[in-house]
Amino acid sequence: MVSRVAPADPAPKPAESQGPLALRARILLAEDDPAVRCMMREFLGSRGFDVEEAASCGETEAAFTRTVPDAVLVDYQLPDGNALDLLRRLQPQAPDVPI
Repeated sequence: MVSRVAPADPAPKPAESQGPLALRARILLAEDDPAVRCMMREFLGSRGFDVEEAASCGETEAAFTRTVPDAVLVDYQLPDGNALDLLRRLQPQAPDVPI
């Protein structure tokens, strides 16, 4: 007997297609390479996320302080520090936010 499984949906539906009151998760993206940042913004945006961008540790900390995101994606090496240093500074402010 052969069982059939329906294929999984390859991409979640963007929040706006789920109704006018659906909230979109906010991702803070820390990446100093503009081309990579653009590609990541487009990809995450197409998956229904709001993306705020930062090109340095300083910009990331400022954005994090203004509005705590739902998650932070960080390039390891940024012009003014690295991801581990940034993690040590951000995590105490919002321990439940994945970085």
